[in-house]
Amino acid sequence: MYIIFTMKNLKILIPSLLIASFLHADVIIENGWLNPSIEVFYAADMTLETSRFQPLILRVDIRNTDLVSSIRVYLFLEIRSGKYGRLAYGDSKKFTIPANSTVLVTNRDLSNPESEQAIDDYHIDEAGDDLKDVVFKTGMLPADTYTFRIDVMDAVSGTLLDSWSDELTVSALSFIELNSPGGPFTLDPPVVFNSLPTFQWTSSATNFDFKLCELDLGQISGEEAMNNHPKFELKNIVGNVLQYPSYAEALEDGQIYCWQVIPKVMTSGGELGIPSEIWSFRFGERREEVILPERYQILVILSHIVGGDYETVLNRLKSDGYSPTGKLLLNGISIDLSKLSALAKDFADGKLKIKDVSIE
Repeated sequence: MYIIFTMKNLKILIPSLLIASFLHADVIIENGWLNPSIEVFYAADMTLETSRFQPLILRVDIRNTDLVSSIRVYLFLEIRSGKYGRLAYGDSKKFTIPANSTVLVTNRDLSNPESEQAIDDYHIDEAGDDLKDVVFKTGMLPADTYTFRIDVMDAVSGTLLDSWSDELTVSALSFIELNSPGGPFTLDPPVVFNSLPTFQWTSSATNFDFKLCELDLGQISGEEAMNNHPKFELKNIVGNVLQYPSYAEALEDGQIYCWQVIPKVMTSGGELGIPSEIWSFRFGERREEVILPERYQILVILSHIVGGDYETVLNRLKSDGYSPTGKLLLNGISIDLSKLSALAKDFADGKLKIKDVSIE
């Protein structure tokens, strides 16, 4: 007599205890999470106090391989938390598995009072009461590793026939923060000159949907804009960076665009999208500006002051569309071109040195 224990498609053949009272019965347990990629778990989806209309999450198949004799059994369920310890436990009703037959038990059966396999005698430990306070605020199990165990017990002798247990690691709900281009819709939209901008965001999720829409005349909210027909959208992006593709419809000069990213996570109730805030930017084609002679001298002097080591800083300013206004400040005090020239001479003579160059 053997028990075959199956978990995540791995089968291990284990000799069973030869107990005379049930030598007639071979019990095979096959089981598994119906969706092992669950990241977020709603507490209501695995409580013993709700109805049969829970999503299908867990199943246990109990098969009696004896060709002649049936067997009377009941289930013992235990749920443990890595942080809190044992949360709850209980026994199911007693039920019969006919000879050479399989009984399939799901989480719906365990919580449905009308089911033959319903857990009708269960207890919530003190740790479970502590967890209730956390769950009450969010409706979700907090991030932790939870262990679910189901024992198949002989209803006559109370002897353990077989046991299944598996861990479920639950994550916190994914966050997302947009980085560039543009800024929050509530602010004036920054101007973007790159016709193929790179969209970047930060998130703990790994799968995303992206959507870019035009803000139409008269619209005053980002939500209105995101309900427009998308200028461009892409689903199931892996990673946190997306460059606007060259095959997409070209951005229009002067147009304000709104964009949003939706991280997608698998929950016990199915896939859930968590929209980011809405950002916006105005696209403007770069135009060459006429630099006045005095402002041109400012650029030349600054180039001499910062030298080759910081040339990339000036080049970045130029590539981003900046040009000198002619207004110079030194420690918050306005100075003229002659004062800047004197400073340049002190740098050249080694009287002053640059510690760092940054753009604010």
